[in-house]
Amino acid sequence: MAALREKLERLLFTRIDIAWLVAFRVLFGLLMAWDAWRYLWLGWVQEHYVDPPLLLKFPGFEWVQGVGSVGMHAVFIGMILAGFAISAGFFYRAACLIFCLLHTYIFLVAAEYYLNHAYLISVLAAVMATVPAHRAASFDVKRRPEIHTSEVHQWTWVLLVGLLGVVYTFGAIAKMNADWMAAEPVRHWLRWRADEAGPGFISQMLVDERFVHLIAYGGLLFDLLVVPGMLWKRTRPLFLLASLGFHLTNNFLFSIGVFPWLMIAATTMFLDRDWPRKVPGYRDIFARAVDELGTKEGAAPEDPLAGTHKGRIMAAMGVFFAVMVLMPLRHHLYASEVAWSEEGHIYSWRMKLRDKQGRFTLRVVDKTSGRTWRVDPTEQLNDRQYRKACGRPYFVQQYVHYLRDAYAKDGLDVAIYVDHFVSLNYRPERRFIDPEVDLAQAERKVIAPDPWILPFPDDPLPSPAIPLRTGLGAKANELIATLRIASREARTAPAVH
Repeated sequence: MAALREKLERLLFTRIDIAWLVAFRVLFGLLMAWDAWRYLWLGWVQEHYVDPPLLLKFPGFEWVQGVGSVGMHAVFIGMILAGFAISAGFFYRAACLIFCLLHTYIFLVAAEYYLNHAYLISVLAAVMATVPAHRAASFDVKRRPEIHTSEVHQWTWVLLVGLLGVVYTFGAIAKMNADWMAAEPVRHWLRWRADEAGPGFISQMLVDERFVHLIAYGGLLFDLLVVPGMLWKRTRPLFLLASLGFHLTNNFLFSIGVFPWLMIAATTMFLDRDWPRKVPGYRDIFARAVDELGTKEGAAPEDPLAGTHKGRIMAAMGVFFAVMVLMPLRHHLYASEVAWSEEGHIYSWRMKLRDKQGRFTLRVVDKTSGRTWRVDPTEQLNDRQYRKACGRPYFVQQYVHYLRDAYAKDGLDVAIYVDHFVSLNYRPERRFIDPEVDLAQAERKVIAPDPWILPFPDDPLPSPAIPLRTGLGAKANELIATLRIASREARTAPAVH
């Protein structure tokens, strides 16, 4: 154990160049400020967080509420200012914590906008608050020259690169499922992109089965190999190019905001620790800021990790990585198929893995009079809320409880039953929620499984041999599919109780 601890200390507390950390601090802060600015500029703050009468929540976070139009706009302005402060190293640690708290609040207040990269940004902002990225080329050094240093301990690099390793590795593990290996739902995503592109070479390439499998298997292999590939110097140039291509392709295929650019910025952490010093013009711009700014004759850089702090740092890192590894594995505690039930899906780096389409209506029964009526959720939920609720049972339950409480204010004691059908990865629609369960009385659970979610039927995937033509052909296929669904609904319409 002593020898292992000695090796671990040597790995974590060797001093390395700070240049890479300063560069990532600048990029991270600017990207976060830009991302928050987009929401103000495009009017998304009002549209997403103020206008909806109901904001959906993750189980356990129902208490996180909106703060009105002025408050929500102030939150995003605060994130912009915090992003710039992070980039400039101005009250750096406070700026990281403020950004983390504000971003996490936005992440929790409207769960219908959940994306894995939003979760990653909150985690990354918290991690950045722990590393001394402000100890060179920063306004903090101008204020307090005694903190300046040109080196940091290697645990800062291990912490950040290790987090990226967790994200990529579990992203690859999640893709090792039967549907992804059959190239679904990638096949359908590319077909819709082909339809948008119109007739031509691009559309033909996107529907070619060889290209479909290249994207599916290439994505899995990239996630699995990119971290070791960039750590090994011989393969680093190849994987740097692959990383750039992968994230730019994601930016083209999917609407995932800042994430591709954040991951491209994070890729710089795999370069040599002194890579910014090799950028043309470094001696005139970067060197003075990193190596000279703040130094005083006879002043030694402070070492916050001396003595017993080393043990505390190692313990904290151990706990952090244990949580990061165990969270994506928790879905194995549930008997259900995670892509179907969503139990254990969030906070697990299960990125762009499945496509769920569905529909649901509510049957409300007045317990006193026996009167029955139906509620169409699209009359209260906006388009995104309805689409997300169609595939996520905890959103449906929250909406049911919202209606139950609204009826209770009018003096009505009601039971609410859900007629809910879902298609997973373009399989035929199947019932999703037990229609015999009064969901208004079902307890909202944070960890325990929900017995009212019906088992995954595991129907076969649609045949890849059925082509989806572009232009009018695609519209015709869409019409045929609609007619088939209508016919199936007529044959399997749920009984009214």
